[in-house]
Amino acid sequence: MILTPPVTAGQSVVYLFEAQFQTADAAGVTSQFYNTDNPNAPITAVVSPSRLDKCVVQVKAGTPATTGSQVAPTVDAGWIPLWAVTVANGATTITAGNIVAAAGAPAIAIGGGGGGGTGQAAWQAVTSAYNINAAAKDRLIADTSGGAFTVTLPASPAFGDECWIMGSFGTNNLTIARNGKTIVGVAADFTLNKDNLLVHLVYGGSNNWRVGNG
Repeated sequence: MILTPPVTAGQSVVYLFEAQFQTADAAGVTSQFYNTDNPNAPITAVVSPSRLDKCVVQVKAGTPATTGSQVAPTVDAGWIPLWAVTVANGATTITAGNIVAAAGAPAIAIGGGGGGGTGQAAWQAVTSAYNINAAAKDRLIADTSGGAFTVTLPASPAFGDECWIMGSFGTNNLTIARNGKTIVGVAADFTLNKDNLLVHLVYGGSNNWRVGNG
């Protein structure tokens, strides 16, 4: 597969990789079947022995434009966007920096360890008041050994924004400030007051945060 750079200096083009699930019968083979009307004359027919499921991938080129203003082409009806690959004039190779998930791609974030995996932030230690960035999937190890403090949820979260908070709060509590939303349906700040907790907060829309363990 060749992704051709624009011929005009200073221009770039975006190629959209899109996929489609297809089901089709395998090529037919000649088979014989029992003939109830005349058992001595079997019925001969061409039938498919199996049905095949396959994922078809195609590449759609965008319109070359001045580098920085190029846009990805729209996904075709019935297809799913996967990746957008930008190719600049004169390019001879494609690096990881040229490849991003296409808008609307059904990507699944894969959790990671201490350094943060795909779609996950690294764990960070906090010892004082902190404003949570749930869109960045904050993962906090909250240390209240020096005194109780508050972490504040974002004022305008998007559906699916989430964060994790870990720590021991039996001696000095940690307060999660709701910042105008409800938490588990309650219009009050959420207090963590037990040791060895791992709390997972997810914004589920309707001005409400949901809370789970881990």
